Amino acid sequence: NRLKEDLLDYISKNFSDSTLCLDSIAQHFGFSSSYISRYFKEQTGVPFSQYVNRFRVDRAKRLLADPQSQVKLVAQQVGFENVNTFIRVFKSFEGISPGVYKETLLKKELDADPR
Repeated sequence: NRLKEDLLDYISKNFSDSTLCLDSIAQHFGFSSSYISRYFKEQTGVPFSQYVNRFRVDRAKRLLADPQSQVKLVAQQVGFENVNTFIRVFKSFEGISPGVYKETLLKKELDADPR
């Protein structure tokens, strides 16, 4: 169980690194990629890449709540080099694009403002 906690901790500290991948994390911990892949899915119930992408999308949602945030910059901050990949991954988890998500948050904020 210690390895699981170490893997999750490593992901939470390095999710913004666009080079974070199964191979890099396996190398960091001194195991083969196939072992880490199998172990990770056994321990968490989801594949490594799905977990990392979900983690990144959850962080992106927090950043998108800032009215000054820009989708392209948020994508980079959460570890996506390509904004189109970020949009595709975000949409696969949330059902809407990050831009629409941001607009929805801003509209809710404006609707809730009593001024």
